[in-house]
Amino acid sequence: MKRPWLLVILALVLVVGLVEPTGFAAGAATVFNVRDYGATGNGSTNDSTAINKAITAANAAGAGGVVRVPAGTYKSSNSLHMKSNVTLQLDSGSTIKGSNAKGYDAAESNAYDKYQDYGHSHFHDAMIWGSGLTNIGFVGAGTIDGGGNLITGNPGAGQADKIISLTRCDNLTVSGITLRRGGHFGMLINGCTNVTSDHLTIDTAADRDGWNVISTTKVTITNATIAANDDALVFKSDYALGAKLPNGSVSVSVTDSQLSARCCKRADVRFRDMRRLHRLHLPAHHHHRRAEIGAGHGVDGWLDHLRRALP
Repeated sequence: MKRPWLLVILALVLVVGLVEPTGFAAGAATVFNVRDYGATGNGSTNDSTAINKAITAANAAGAGGVVRVPAGTYKSSNSLHMKSNVTLQLDSGSTIKGSNAKGYDAAESNAYDKYQDYGHSHFHDAMIWGSGLTNIGFVGAGTIDGGGNLITGNPGAGQADKIISLTRCDNLTVSGITLRRGGHFGMLINGCTNVTSDHLTIDTAADRDGWNVISTTKVTITNATIAANDDALVFKSDYALGAKLPNGSVSVSVTDSQLSARCCKRADVRFRDMRRLHRLHLPAHHHHRRAEIGAGHGVDGWLDHLRRALP
């Protein structure tokens, strides 16, 4: 006996299996395309509001989601506010570009800013910032570019001095993307834990620092290419968050990486307690004759411990 209905069911199963539901990546989180929220990617329209709307929607979607930035140039004249359970995915050919319109968030007040310089003491005056977040990421093959508009010194009203600024975050991934012309910092993180980075590129050779990792634990960085004018990659502690936060108990692996600095240090290590540094592997080469590995303030015996930690 022929069963044509069975053939129909099999055909439907095949069709359904080939179609990916709108708004979902195969086997992954919900995808929120910034263009669906009004972003143009034409390089002249301010797309900050649209990108922030996509971030808010992803954060509200239960387990969160992926904010996708497709190819194009997205002018960002205002600060982007990162939220928990959100991954910002920059596709190949995409650039989020800074602006000189003086529309970035003001630096927050900080009663402890006398203990470190202005840039390390304030976090909201950035192209992208977030605080107290969990499960966040910046991934893909695109670029976030300050565009020569970020400040290397103390910013004025509406100006930003860093690309990415994060405090007290847990489970951060920064992989594949490129950060360019970051002002004082390509990236500044403080009080974070569980940080993973692979194939990150930072080019701030015409500006100042690459990546400052402050009072942060459980960090793994691999295959990084960081070119800075001042310090390329910094691990240290400060009092910007008003507390002596954990800064040892950390296994830092910086392998297969290229770090360079025009004027200062390609890698700077200044933990308060170097005896709690478990593992530090740094690349054995750099591109500029003046670049060096440096170490700063610590406790008695920290230098001997650092020498034992280095390969």
